[in-house]
Amino acid sequence: MFDLEGVAMGFKEPVLLNDIVGWRRRGAETQSLAAVLDLSLSLLSRPLGHDQHVVIKPSSIANVIGPAILAMRPNARALLLYAPIEEFLSSIAVKGLWGRQWARTSLIGQAKDHALSHKFTTEELLELTDLQIAGLSWLSHLAIFTRMQKKLGANRVAFCDSATLLRDPLRTTKAFYRHLEIPLGYSEARAIAEGPVFTRNSKDGAAYSADDRQARLDHTREYNREEIDMVAEWIRQLAKGIDLNVNPETNLDLVSHTC
Repeated sequence: MFDLEGVAMGFKEPVLLNDIVGWRRRGAETQSLAAVLDLSLSLLSRPLGHDQHVVIKPSSIANVIGPAILAMRPNARALLLYAPIEEFLSSIAVKGLWGRQWARTSLIGQAKDHALSHKFTTEELLELTDLQIAGLSWLSHLAIFTRMQKKLGANRVAFCDSATLLRDPLRTTKAFYRHLEIPLGYSEARAIAEGPVFTRNSKDGAAYSADDRQARLDHTREYNREEIDMVAEWIRQLAKGIDLNVNPETNLDLVSHTC
């Protein structure tokens, strides 16, 4: 979405940031970690060619250092794309064993980062189902971004849910660029909205549409309805206990603008 020659370029899940998180988990000294992160951001932010802006789509592993990144770069902005809890749980279930294993691996990392939204003993975590683990991981990421937005303001940290993202690709694309303060013409925005970003699966390149995605999730949710509904309600209760909104409103400027 953010590869626009002469204007912007995007990095997808740079391993460098994951490595920094890994170093942090292994007990890196705080000052050394900050110095390396600062240098890494300087390297990542250098546009190649004539591009004027760089957008980084980090792995979720790097969310834990998001606050440090925005603190080091006062002009940087962040955008969290998230799926509502029921859709997220359905997306884990639809991937079968590998999706459930990924959720557990993700939570193990968050526990090492001391980034879980709630404290659980090892025994309590082992008693949780796969989807409870996935939901807790989802909630913990949401908590990080919520704290970032409260501290830095909605002008720097924005939320966008999956339904809004896919409802009107053209409007959403323009809103994303406006939030990141990257100039975008109408023809460029339309090319992005009608291109592979919204019509191809980012993992395997297969043809993709919002309707196909929703149909697959709906089928999976129906098949796993009892567990998904119970886990979603459990997550809502956990969130309520820490005064966290599990459905943060999309705070992007989605009003149509003439480009």
